[in-house]
Amino acid sequence: MKTLQDAIKERDEFLKEHPELEGLQEEIDDALSKTPEKMRMETISTMMFSKATELKDELVKLQGILKNETSISQSH
Repeated sequence: MKTLQDAIKERDEFLKEHPELEGLQEEIDDALSKTPEKMRMETISTMMFSKATELKDELVKLQGILKNETSISQSH
């Protein structure tokens, strides 16, 4: 069974491999430090939903760009 220390070590190793995610981890740590223990899962869930929504919005933008570039290249 994994202990909290094991999970923290695994997280730290992951962040070493993916330093671009350190800002996100800081956001998570900051939010959880201000959250009562009973509300932590709800806070994490809300943050995950928010990030998923941001990702969806970026994918929609990318889809529009690709659609526009495809129509431009087809017209030439």
